[in-house]
Amino acid sequence: MSAEAAPTLAASARAGARWTAGAFYANTAVRLAISVGLARLLAPADFGVMALTMAFIGFVGLFQDSGLSSALVQHPDPVAPAASTAMVLTTTGGILLCAASWVLAPWVAGFMENEAVTPVLRVLAVLFVIRGLANPRRALVQRALGFRTLAGVELAGTVAYGALGITLAAAGLGVWALVVAHLVSETIAAVVMWRAAGIRLRIADFDLQAARRLGGFGRYMVAAGVLGMLHMQLPTILVGKTMGAEVLGLYWLAFRWAQLPIGGLTYVAGRVAYPVYARLRDERERFAAGYLQVLQTIVVLALPTCIGLVLVAEPLVATLYDARWQVAVQPLRLLAFYALFAAVAATTGEVFKGAGIPRYVTLYAVLYNVVLGASLLVLRKYGLEGIAAGTVLAPLAVAVVSLRHVAIVLGIAPRSMLAVFASPLQGSLGMAVAVIGTSRLLAQAGAGSTVQLVVEVAAGALTYGAMLYRAEPAWWHEAASTAGLSRLRPRRGMQGDAVH
Repeated sequence: MSAEAAPTLAASARAGARWTAGAFYANTAVRLAISVGLARLLAPADFGVMALTMAFIGFVGLFQDSGLSSALVQHPDPVAPAASTAMVLTTTGGILLCAASWVLAPWVAGFMENEAVTPVLRVLAVLFVIRGLANPRRALVQRALGFRTLAGVELAGTVAYGALGITLAAAGLGVWALVVAHLVSETIAAVVMWRAAGIRLRIADFDLQAARRLGGFGRYMVAAGVLGMLHMQLPTILVGKTMGAEVLGLYWLAFRWAQLPIGGLTYVAGRVAYPVYARLRDERERFAAGYLQVLQTIVVLALPTCIGLVLVAEPLVATLYDARWQVAVQPLRLLAFYALFAAVAATTGEVFKGAGIPRYVTLYAVLYNVVLGASLLVLRKYGLEGIAAGTVLAPLAVAVVSLRHVAIVLGIAPRSMLAVFASPLQGSLGMAVAVIGTSRLLAQAGAGSTVQLVVEVAAGALTYGAMLYRAEPAWWHEAASTAGLSRLRPRRGMQGDAVH
């Protein structure tokens, strides 16, 4: 890469992070409002049926894509023949999977021990066709660093989902409000993506050699994706089969809240970092510096969010949901740690993909599932809290081992890796003291749950922000640049050891 290209790549990465993060958190805010509205209109069992069905859709859909989308992102030019080949394969697979799901739906419902899954699965199977048409074009936009386009597509789909879902739920359609809203939102996103890709894809351009090349990279992504889907859905299946759809709905409420703030970090880091890492594959020092910046940002934002969610779980659930959902408080406190460890572990997968060694993504996915399966078997006797605790142990183990592996691959000294955690940990401990003290004062004053939630969040955020700015002003400067607020500067004499 030439010296002239480097600033362009850095600027593209910052712009990509800005657009991707902005869209994700706008989506998050909209989805949060939607989920609260739907939770007041629908029963927990409705969400449980949807979760069981989407577990099957998500798992089987991995074989449809077969890692082809990830392979397209790092495919050299010319990419159009490979993209056409991927579209033919994913769309054909989608049609076949749609037909197979219709036939197998009663068997899937029997396995899930919930008859309501049959009609829901038969309708949602259309998603296989929609995604088959859309995924290759989405990969092309990501490959071109077209993050602004991706952001707009996703926000449009979310708005459509919310408007239609709440309208249908208010009309009394139950779980079908979720089903129809999901189908319509993905259709809208696919149509917009089809027009935005900028490359004409044709069936006549199908190339068997291109299919083999894509499959060579994609097979590791398929294996990792299948294992990843398994570790996401194993707790869902276990809770749904042994505890019922209503308890599953409670579990998924807690899990969604645990993922909500951290999911955006991993989503942004993965979408932006992977194509950038792929371009830095042969420049190990810049690759290592870029990874440390990504890891620092994840830890700076994820650690206080995790601890804060533990502290405010009770007023959060009490403020936003009715009495049916209060059982989710303790699982939410446990699953908050899942979000932290999973976010850290997720940063390593993009390194292995970008470095051209995707087999390690599969290896760590295997480790994850081994630890998860063993943990769930041992802890499930403790009910919903045991399932939540078992879910936490797997990403903890993978985060520790894979971080060490990345340090070896990129030549990062262990102390440099550990230094990333020091300031966020100190700030988080200070934040915890502030939140706990504020909570006790508010309890003595007899404040309601809404007041407690707002004041505790404000106290924690201000305390953490002040402590982090004092310890890591260089990080604030980099974050300001990424956000487009380049006029913000750290105070003189506190530049820190920023990674450039």
